[in-house]
Amino acid sequence: MSIYQSNDILEVKSVSKSFKDLEVIKDVNIALREKEFVSIIGPSGCGKSTLFNIISGLMNPCEGMVFLENTDITGLSGRISYMQQKDLLLPWKSIIDNVTLPLKIKGIDKAKRNEQVKNYFELFGLSGFEDSYPSQLSGGMKQRASLMRAYMFSNQVMLLDEPFAGLDEITKTKMHKWLLEINEKLKTSCLLITHDVNEAIFLSDRIYVLSERPGRIIKELKIDIDKNLENLETTVEFNSIKRKIIGFMEEFQ
Repeated sequence: MSIYQSNDILEVKSVSKSFKDLEVIKDVNIALREKEFVSIIGPSGCGKSTLFNIISGLMNPCEGMVFLENTDITGLSGRISYMQQKDLLLPWKSIIDNVTLPLKIKGIDKAKRNEQVKNYFELFGLSGFEDSYPSQLSGGMKQRASLMRAYMFSNQVMLLDEPFAGLDEITKTKMHKWLLEINEKLKTSCLLITHDVNEAIFLSDRIYVLSERPGRIIKELKIDIDKNLENLETTVEFNSIKRKIIGFMEEFQ
């Protein structure tokens, strides 16, 4: 396990991946700083999920390396939280048993793991639902439970793979605001992949734009707007950023 000196908490260095003759991502370089929220946006099929599988250690790259706090974790799973698009909650388990599953895997006994998570239920908007089952929760609540489970796995870096794609627009907007609020309290570093430009702008400190397959970074943008503005998506600043991102994506189609 090699050491690489960097001030970033997570760094993806020159990562490429092919499946036989199909080149999926090419020479991707990404950095995530402590307590930062970064989005990766690109068209469908550009290799976003493949990139996350590599970062999480579920898949090896053909070329390149992944570093967490300067340590090479390429191909090593269990270092980074990974919340996928579907909530993947176990329907036969209560919510408290679902969210404590990562602690169970780590060998922590039931009493201790329940004690460890009990104060998070209010923070994640799930207080009173500890003994409920996934079928009794709304879509937004399921996603909050899934995010809580991911946080219990590792609160250092979280990968979010289009976690709100299956929600209606009203619920999605509420979840965006909630996620910004809770991330401010938890101080977690987050990396999100999405094809929703509005979502990326609203949530992010920075955005990486990926080209069509093979996915490669074509632009990096810093997002410096007041997220507390009413009707943010109608402001000149927001729509100026949106036009730039769409323009970059269209240019490299």
